[in-house]
Amino acid sequence: MIYGGDYVASVKLSCSTIYKRADGIIVFAPVKSHFTLDEIKAQLNGFLEIQKGEVSPLLVLPGKLQKLEDEQKKFMNANISRFASKLCILTNNPLPTFIFNIIFYLTPPPIPSRVLKTESEAIAWLKKDL
Repeated sequence: MIYGGDYVASVKLSCSTIYKRADGIIVFAPVKSHFTLDEIKAQLNGFLEIQKGEVSPLLVLPGKLQKLEDEQKKFMNANISRFASKLCILTNNPLPTFIFNIIFYLTPPPIPSRVLKTESEAIAWLKKDL
């Protein structure tokens, strides 16, 4: 389970929490709908802190996260491969699924990325080829 207590580390920031599961998957849970570029930079530092030089799959639980600005997307794309090998966004709502798929089309992430509907399919995809 995503919140099953199988975490080996976590970093709590003012705008999000980052967890590292026992199986190596990192989970990003934002608590805000919008981020400033400074908050995204703080998140990068949180990812680097929790990963300690490792690169592993990333599961994003978007919650109420809304569209990011171009500068924010560029920063994330330039840095995501420093800590993540794959990216999966978990949402079963058609509107965010549509929006994330458009974002992936217009600004493709530098790592394999998917939007999936269930926790089980997201975890299975992230663990595939590990």
